[in-house]
Amino acid sequence: MTCCDGSLKASAFVLAKKVAIATVRFFSSIFILLYDEFLKCRYHLGITIYSSHDKEHSHIKRLEL
Repeated sequence: MTCCDGSLKASAFVLAKKVAIATVRFFSSIFILLYDEFLKCRYHLGITIYSSHDKEHSHIKRLEL
């Protein structure tokens, strides 16, 4: 064992932490973009999500989007 083993382990840990953070940010940004596109498509198609007792009022909800 040399004196540099501790610093190599520490730098490897820091690098792994940075890679993990970058990976989480990357996938969360993709998820946000996909969800945003889903909401845009839902808005443009006029798709509403309502329960069975709201079916008679669906035209009102569609206008509120």
